[in-house]
Amino acid sequence: MRALTAVALAALLAASGSAAETPSGGSGRIVFASNRDGDFEIYTMNARGGGLRKLTHNRVNDSCPAWSPNGRKIAFNSRRFGPDEILVMNADGSAPKRLTRNRFWDNCPAWSPDGTRLAFHRLDIESRIDDIYVMNVDGSDVHALTRDFGGNARPAWSPDGRSIAWQGRVATTGFSDVWAMRPDGSGRRRLTQELASDDDPDWSTTGRRLVFVSDQIPSVTNPWELFTMNADGTDVRRVTRNGVGDFDPSWSPDGRRIVYASAPEPGNFEIYTIGADGNGARRLTHSRHSDRDPDWTSRR
Repeated sequence: MRALTAVALAALLAASGSAAETPSGGSGRIVFASNRDGDFEIYTMNARGGGLRKLTHNRVNDSCPAWSPNGRKIAFNSRRFGPDEILVMNADGSAPKRLTRNRFWDNCPAWSPDGTRLAFHRLDIESRIDDIYVMNVDGSDVHALTRDFGGNARPAWSPDGRSIAWQGRVATTGFSDVWAMRPDGSGRRRLTQELASDDDPDWSTTGRRLVFVSDQIPSVTNPWELFTMNADGTDVRRVTRNGVGDFDPSWSPDGRRIVYASAPEPGNFEIYTIGADGNGARRLTHSRHSDRDPDWTSRR
C-alpha cells in the first residue's frame, strides 16, 4: 500500500467501496485509560498503536478521557480528590485543572463541538441515581438535563451541537436504550427499543450515524457487540461478530473506522480499530492489563 501513489490509492478505495483507512483515519492520536501500572492512568498513542505516552502519574484511578474538539485539551475523571471529579489538562498531561467539587461521582465528560461546555453523568452514591449534567468548561453553570430514577450515563455531543445522545434506563423494561435530546434537556427522543441493553453511544463526524454497544445478540460467553444506526434510530447494522465483549466505541476523525475496547481474554481489555462496515479489525495494544475508553483526534 505504501508504494501506491495518492491518486492510485484514491482510485482503489473508490472502486472497492472499502472502509480502509484514509490518511486521517490512519493518523492522529488515541487517548485511553489503562491500569498497566496498577491503577488506571491516562495514555496516548498514535493511530497505529505506537508512540505510547503516559500523561498522568499518581496512585488513584484516572479514566474516561475525551479530546477537546481542537485536540489541545483532554477532559477526564479522577479519584485523586476522593469520589470521581471532572478535570481538564493539556494534551501533554500538563496543567490539570479540577472542574467539579462535590460529594457526587462525576464521570465520562463529553465536549460540545465549540469546546465551551462539557456534558457528563453524575452519580449520587447514596440514592444510586445518576443523571446527565452540563457545565461550562471552567466548571461554572452546572445543571442537570435529566431527572430520572437512575440509569442515565455516557453522554455524547453531536457534531452540530444540537443534540446530546446518552444511554438511559427504561423503567418498564429494566433495559437501557440510546436516547437523544437538545442540549437544554428538551425534545427527548428514544432511538433504540430492543429488549436488550443499548449503551455508550458516539456520533460519527458527520452526525449522520451513531455507534453503540448492545447485548441484543445472544452469546454463551459475552453478548456485547458494536452496532451503528442512523441518527434517527433506523438502519441498525452490526459491526463486530466475535462474542468476546466489545465496549467503549469512538469514531475515527474521518468516520471510516471505529476504535473500541475488546477483551480477547477475560478481564484483559485491549484497544482495537475496525472499519465502520465491520471489516479490517486491528489490535493496537498488547498488555496484560486493561486498556479502556479510547478516543481519537486528528491532531498529532
